Formats: sequence, structure tokens, C-alpha cells
Amino acid sequence: MARLRLGYTKSRSGCLRCKQRRVKCDEQQPCRACVRHNVECSLTASRSSSEPPSARTTRTASPATQPPSLTDRGRHLQPSTSKPLDPQLQANHLSPTSYTSPPPLTTNQPLGTPSDPYPYFAKFTPSPYPQPDNPLTTSWVSDLSLLHHFTTVTARTLFRTGATPKERKNLWKIDVPRIAFSPGHTFLLHEILATAAFHLAFLEPHNRGKYHVQATQHQTVAIQGVRIAVENITSENCHAIFAASSLFFISALAGARPDVKGMTVDDFVDVFLLVKGIGGVLDSASVDLKRGPFGKLFIPAAQEVVQPNLTLDRVMAQLDVFLERVRGLVEGDNVRAVVELEVGQLKMSIEKARATTLDPEYRVIASFPIVMTEGFVSLLRGGNQVAMALLGYYCVVVHATERGIWFTKGWGLSILQDIARHMESPWTEDSAWAMGWVTGYGAEQV
Repeated sequence: MARLRLGYTKSRSGCLRCKQRRVKCDEQQPCRACVRHNVECSLTASRSSSEPPSARTTRTASPATQPPSLTDRGRHLQPSTSKPLDPQLQANHLSPTSYTSPPPLTTNQPLGTPSDPYPYFAKFTPSPYPQPDNPLTTSWVSDLSLLHHFTTVTARTLFRTGATPKERKNLWKIDVPRIAFSPGHTFLLHEILATAAFHLAFLEPHNRGKYHVQATQHQTVAIQGVRIAVENITSENCHAIFAASSLFFISALAGARPDVKGMTVDDFVDVFLLVKGIGGVLDSASVDLKRGPFGKLFIPAAQEVVQPNLTLDRVMAQLDVFLERVRGLVEGDNVRAVVELEVGQLKMSIEKARATTLDPEYRVIASFPIVMTEGFVSLLRGGNQVAMALLGYYCVVVHATERGIWFTKGWGLSILQDIARHMESPWTEDSAWAMGWVTGYGAEQV
């Protein structure tokens, strides 16, 4: 049985303007919100066009002669919802009144405007959308459930790199939530809840729709808060921004459904730009980050020799072969220079990851987008064959992470399939090798 909520009368008969603004409408004619904003109310317009004059005359009697409605009395028992959701909501007012299902994220959504200093957020922030017929109502109870899931389950699946096993466990289970509850860091709390909801959507496919709605709502508010915070990065807030940024990367991958809707190279580039953009913003705080709780992630793993890794060994060998082919086949000096540099960046990411962590594949897929050049991104956006061939080798590493990471599931194969659809000779050889390795049909696999 649904729980009753004091001071809340659910209705779908509000005026169009209140629906568009996603605020509570008192359903008077005209409603108080429209009167306050000095705009025409659709309730008055619809009544005027459908009722006889006598009915309209009766209804325009003085408000003083009418008894207060249940809605009016209830309004004194609940906080006002006439204002947009504040990104810096206090923790005890975390839940929006109702969550509404956003439109699917697509590659043709605008990636910001020329005046937007952070355009890489736009792809992951749904545009304003109308309310559905059956909005999903949530409460602080569901938020507590998400927080519990994050600290007890999701935290154990994140960033198993650097420091000791106990420190890695406590970082996301204890340290990050503590940072999120600090004043001014509500955006991190929202992103924690978004990540937990995406994880539950992965674990419970039959409830995927419900959790995806919650995740998208929390992530939207988190991005709004981070947009404000990055305007003034300090030694106090840089840790919360770094934590939220790390979780944005996870959410960007987890929020898609490569197993249902094939993802494209453009989708992947959008994720790259998000990681690269936030990484660039945080460069100025690198010293403070290493001195704080996240300094544990920068501590090299204690290992005397680099451990063998079949996938990374083969990718490194194939990159050497690919580089020789680039030097012999690519005629344009600019394209050749960009791709040669990017091959070096990918190899360096692999070598550094293997030397500093026992989980090198994840470190590679998270660090390579940060050092990716603008020139290489432009080549990928333009469908350059050589650039996509190189991206295929990165996808092999992404696919290798699926053995232990839930949020990369399906991405490697899906992007490789998109690459293969557009690849032409002589670069089909590279995409064929990558596809063969991922699908298990590669002749060189042991």
C-alpha cells in the first residue's frame, strides 16, 4: 500500500507552465504561480474557451468568499517547490519532490554552447523534459538505501589501485562519504547516489528503469554543483571535485547500454572529453590531491618486477607493428604526427600502469583519455581511418577490464563493431586483429 505524505496532494491537472517548470500547481484559476510571474495561466484559458459565460461568471467570485482548499492548507505543511532544485541542497533535503524520466542520451544532443566553459558536461545533463503520466515519486528512504548500497557494495568495486588493501577499501567506503557530508560538497553526495543507482540498475535488470531514473536525476544535480565548484578550486574542495569527477567517469559508462543500443565512436569520444576536461581543471590542485585522502591512489604498488599480462603484452607488440605501418602508409604529415604521438601516449600509459598498480588495465583506460591530444580527438570525430584503427587497440584494453569491472561491460566490443563498420583497407587488418582478440577468435591468442 502506498504511503500517505502529509501536505502533498498528487494531481495531474496543473497548468501547462507549472508542468513545464516541474513545480507544484495550486490549480486555482489562474494559479498563483502564473499570477506571481504575470503570465497567462492555461487553466483560465482552457476554462474560458470551454465553459458558458454563466459558469465563468460564477467562478470569478471574490476569493475571500471561497473556503481555503486542501491544497492551500497543505501548503503550510510542506516546503515550497516553486524554485528550481539547488545544486547545493543540504543533505537533509537531498531528494527532489519527484523524479521524472529523462529522454535517452543521444549523440546528437548539443555539446554545450560557445559561451559554456565546460561543454563536456552537456552530453550527460538531460535537457528540460516534460513530466510523464506516472512520475516516480521518491523520498529520503530511497536515498538512504542508495547510500547504504554504495558503502557496502559499490565501494568495493571501485579503483583497486595503489596503497594497501585496507586503505583501498576505506577510501570509497568511509573517506569519500565523509567528504561528501562536509559543507558545500552536496554535489559529491548526489554523485555517490547516482553511482549506486547505476550499479543497482546493472545488478537488477528487472528494476533498471527505476534505478536509471534515480541515477540520472542525482547525476544532473551533481553536475550542476560541480559546475559551480570548479569556478573556484581550493585546497578544501579539490578532493570532493576529484571524487565526483572519478565517479562521473563511471556513471558516463554505466549510464549507457552497449548491450542493448550499440554505442558509437562519437559516444566514446564524449566520455573522453568528460574525463579530459575535468582532469585539466584539476591540474592546478594536483599537489593538494596527493596530500589528501586520494594520495593513496598515487602510491605505486609494491612489486619488484612487472607482472606478466597477456592482453597488455600483445597490445604493446601490435602497437609497434601498427606504428611502422603508419610511418609507411600515411602520407599526410599532420595526421602521421598526431597518430605517432598518440601511439606513444598509449604505450606510456600502459607502461606506467603496469609499473604502479596490480590492476593496470583500469588505470590505462582511465588515464589515456586525460593525455589524449585535441588533434587526435578531431581525427576521431572526423572518422579518420588511422585514428580509429588506433582506438581499436585501446578498446582491447577496455574489454579486458570487464573481467572485474561492471561499468565497462559491453563497451569494448560495441565500439569495435562500430569501427569495423567504417574501416577500409589497409586499416581493416588492425580492426580485424582487435576484434579477433576480443571475441576470442584471434589466431594469436594462447
